[in-house]
Amino acid sequence: MHRLQAHGEFDLSGTAHWHGADACGFGSGRSTHADRLATIRSVYRATGRIVDPHTADGIKVGRESCRPGVPMICLETAQAAKFSDTVVEAIGQAAPLTPQMKEMLARPQRFEKMPPDVVRIRRYIEARAG
Repeated sequence: MHRLQAHGEFDLSGTAHWHGADACGFGSGRSTHADRLATIRSVYRATGRIVDPHTADGIKVGRESCRPGVPMICLETAQAAKFSDTVVEAIGQAAPLTPQMKEMLARPQRFEKMPPDVVRIRRYIEARAG
């Protein structure tokens, strides 16, 4: 955690944690914006479903690491409608809003401008959380 805080990254390779994760079937991969768009497009063309960019990243990496005869499951991680710009870029249309999203967007919005002060933000939340 110290390395993450100091350098914005960490590396578990060569540690007991790395070997334990690998033994449990955990892995990782990489997906670029272009990969994301291509995956959203391919899923939409193949199934008619619109996936969000985060799910597209998981599908892209999953496709690369999938082994023959072993099922791969990728769980949706967000609502595609929350990422309209990316979805439009990928397939030329926005994902439809769910009824719940439509209702939420119709409600009045309230906000408070606050400085980036953790103590003040915490007090603000505590005062309103009951």
